[in-house]
Amino acid sequence: MRLSDKVYLQNQWFDRLPLQQQFLAAWWCAWGGLLTMLILNLFFGIRFLPMLLIVLAVVMTPRLMFKFDLLDVSPGLPPRDQGPPTRIAVRGPGWVYRLNAWFDRREEYARILVVAFATLACFVLNMLLYWRWEVPVGLLLMLALLVLGWARVLHVQGWLAPREA
Repeated sequence: MRLSDKVYLQNQWFDRLPLQQQFLAAWWCAWGGLLTMLILNLFFGIRFLPMLLIVLAVVMTPRLMFKFDLLDVSPGLPPRDQGPPTRIAVRGPGWVYRLNAWFDRREEYARILVVAFATLACFVLNMLLYWRWEVPVGLLLMLALLVLGWARVLHVQGWLAPREA
């Protein structure tokens, strides 16, 4: 079996998973990847940014090739299809509900400023941590984007279950 066939079948399998399992698989893989890169950076001195770019290229290239039908696959493989749609209902901690409600009450211009300020604050804090303890530049920003992005995507997509009283 060719490599392109394996990539096709793996992506086909992933697409047939319910949306919630796809989301959780991507979420935990992202956390595992960040942890692995942090360990490689701290203990072996491998630079974070080149490692991040290589990991993104290795992980995302096959997925993008599948999504844009750029894979040359053997005849006889099952046709490409999506699995059945599922309803995602994730419960979050209290701060997720409070933060989304607070953010939704802001005017559009204020939302842009909040995102810009939060990004800048994470970057400045990361630079201070780098200066003091050599924490990899960009790591804190990526972790913040991962957590805050998760909280916002769940809310915007309607995947955040109603808050229990």
